[in-house]
Amino acid sequence: MADSSNPFINLNEFDISDSVTDNNIDNIVEEKPTSSSKKVLKSLIIFTVFLAFLISTIMFLTLQYHDTSKNGADRAKNTFFSKKHYFYDSDANFDDYANVTNEWRLDTGTNYTMNLTYWRNDYGTSKERHYYFNITQLTVQMDNIENDEDLTSSAKTRNLTLVNGQYPAPLIEANSGDTIYLHVVNKLPDKQPVSIHCHGLFYPNNPFDDGAVGINSCPIPSGYNYTYKIPVGKKQWGTYWYHSHWSTQYADGIFGPLVIHSKDEDNLLDDYDEDRIILGNDFYQNFTDTYLTEYLESGNENTEPTPDDGFINGIYTQTDSQQDRFESLLYFDPEKVYRLRLVNAGFFLPFTFSIDAHKLTLVEADGTNIVPHEVDNFDISVGQRYSVFLNYTKTKDQNYWMHTRYNAYCVTESNPNFNTDVHAIVSYTNKYEEPEDMQSWSYYGGDPLCGDLDQNLLSTLVYETIPLNANGSARPDVKVELDIAFIIGGYQLDRGYFNDMTWVSWDKNTSTMHQLMFNSEEYKCDGVENKLNEHTYVLNFDKRGQIVDLVLNNYDDGAHPFHLHGFKFWVIASSATGSWKDSYYDDLSLGKIKLDNPVLRDNLNVGPYGYAVIRFVVDNPGVFPLHCHIGWHIEAGLLLQINALQSEYSQLEYDPEWKNMCALDN
Repeated sequence: MADSSNPFINLNEFDISDSVTDNNIDNIVEEKPTSSSKKVLKSLIIFTVFLAFLISTIMFLTLQYHDTSKNGADRAKNTFFSKKHYFYDSDANFDDYANVTNEWRLDTGTNYTMNLTYWRNDYGTSKERHYYFNITQLTVQMDNIENDEDLTSSAKTRNLTLVNGQYPAPLIEANSGDTIYLHVVNKLPDKQPVSIHCHGLFYPNNPFDDGAVGINSCPIPSGYNYTYKIPVGKKQWGTYWYHSHWSTQYADGIFGPLVIHSKDEDNLLDDYDEDRIILGNDFYQNFTDTYLTEYLESGNENTEPTPDDGFINGIYTQTDSQQDRFESLLYFDPEKVYRLRLVNAGFFLPFTFSIDAHKLTLVEADGTNIVPHEVDNFDISVGQRYSVFLNYTKTKDQNYWMHTRYNAYCVTESNPNFNTDVHAIVSYTNKYEEPEDMQSWSYYGGDPLCGDLDQNLLSTLVYETIPLNANGSARPDVKVELDIAFIIGGYQLDRGYFNDMTWVSWDKNTSTMHQLMFNSEEYKCDGVENKLNEHTYVLNFDKRGQIVDLVLNNYDDGAHPFHLHGFKFWVIASSATGSWKDSYYDDLSLGKIKLDNPVLRDNLNVGPYGYAVIRFVVDNPGVFPLHCHIGWHIEAGLLLQINALQSEYSQLEYDPEWKNMCALDN
């Protein structure tokens, strides 16, 4: 029996713990008594009811426990998180768990097409949206090549970490103002922990569930479960995604799209009929942690492992191993207007997106509606999202190629198995027929600098004045210069640095937020720049409304797509060459700074030996990382942390389970 003093339930204590994986959830039923056992059963029922009452009372008193530690930071109140959703809780919706099937490829044609009517009819009332995730591992047989004798057995399989038994993970949807609950069960083997981070969401009033392991949370241990509570602001909408934020785990399959619908956004955009996700990602044949040791070892000068494959929505792919065969097609009704939401959910490489014989009108970048901008193609870095409307330049009675071309200039070592031109069939006939090449522009292999779409071409659709200093100056309240480089240090280890700090997670199961809240005598922030230990670099901003500029000077020979949790930022300067000078603030005639409606986003690529200046307002309490979203670079230390309004988040109510996870063995 589970320890009643622990609000977690250890799933390994249940004999039926594998029932979900085996898709036998319907077998958990009530057995009806026979006539010969009624008297005994009646006694058992009375005893069971009494025992359940006793256990419930103990658990209730346990969850009401209030730590009166002398720093006064532990303010858990069970009333805020009153509805628990353990794996076998009577409140849980088992039908959602039962979506696990033996078909490991998710039907993205259905799952990644949104029912706009449903969500639009649900505008106006904030609701809870509950999603149930069962995390497992699986070695799968590659489709279409089971009988290919030219391939080794290892080349015919893929190792995956799955959400509800399928790859990629399912779509999460909500409306602005809703609250998303992610009920996550960790059934991974070998004591592997897991976490879930919703990339781009702000987590207002609940920064504890951002899911960044070692920064603002601890992971879910194997055999345990946790419910993430994600409030969605009424003014947040657009295209996002979610992924594991534990080590290299998301590259193995724990990632999927997330969309926030809004009437306010509908009013900003031209009308459209269909809404679809196009999710692209690079892929590694083996579990990525098997590459990590070699990547981080002495003597490796930031030579990132080269991917083995690329996907569009997990299934549309062309590789040498498949002998140019295409598995499926994307059907588009020629009478409808389509919005495509592009997500680069990869681990390493940017790609160039295009559809032959189509113009693409960009209307959204990272959840921000932008002034419509028409292109033939565009580059999308890891972690970024864009929405486009399709504009046809030819007839709608045939098929066309969709391309995600991965930039081969960005890899140090080539991989003969990786066909970097991953493409799918876009069909207006719903018939399988390989199209002719009708590309109207020239592709030369991608940007040699692994650059991003020129941010100076993008502007926020709803014009708003960028925050300025109270004295009217273009200068911010606080400016922090961040020099970015990979440096070979002791033991010939090549690490990523912000200034003189390279990040390594805590040597125990804890997080920076946990330490600042519950161990404030040993760890505290004083001033802007803080070093809590030799690997924990924290920028501290303690005044609500502060205007902060981060100057990102990239002294590395590679590009870095930086993502900031908890905030969006204005890109007020971006250059592929040179370095930032403070005099640019004072002489706007130089054209080095964009204060007139720059784009507002949360993911920006800074090219090699280039720079960018991003501006944000301190208005969201929490501890949030700023990091390169190339997964290998995070593990190499290219991450710092922002401690925003600690006096405020220390007073917020949090789920006691959030704190308790840091006491569990990972």
